[in-house]
Amino acid sequence: FVCRQHTAMAEEAKSIIAALNRAPFEKNLTLIGFDAMTPVQLLQTVNDVFAYIAPDHAMEVRNEDPENTVVRFLSLLRMCKYKPPMPGGEFRAGLVAADKNIIYPILGYLLPKLEELKKRAYLSTYLMKIDVPDDILQDEEVAKGHTRYLELVELFKETHKSLDGLKSSG
Repeated sequence: FVCRQHTAMAEEAKSIIAALNRAPFEKNLTLIGFDAMTPVQLLQTVNDVFAYIAPDHAMEVRNEDPENTVVRFLSLLRMCKYKPPMPGGEFRAGLVAADKNIIYPILGYLLPKLEELKKRAYLSTYLMKIDVPDDILQDEEVAKGHTRYLELVELFKETHKSLDGLKSSG
């Protein structure tokens, strides 16, 4: 069983390396080099993938508080609809430690879907609903503004859908 699990992890690593060696990353990695990455290097690699998906996340993880890195990663993973393979606390701890059993599946999930996830990240900026407490919505001006905001979100959706239709039709 352990040998089979190791083989599956090695195959996953090979496909991750192949994706990281292609554009836009062009990392020039080998299996041995990838396997020898330090936790900070692994987290930076995940961050580089996130930065491609959502450019505002381009940064050096070694210059960021580890807790902030994990919170940011968890938020992005949620936006990407990644489902952790284990309970939250265990997953979080593995992410902080850059455990290969956590990092490899994340990269394996993200890399084949880069363009789809990039689009999702772009759209989430505009489609994230703002929750306004009911007691604040009692104010007539706030209620009008919130209604207008919801109308504009719908208009954005329709406009973006039209644009996508035009792009795909040539």
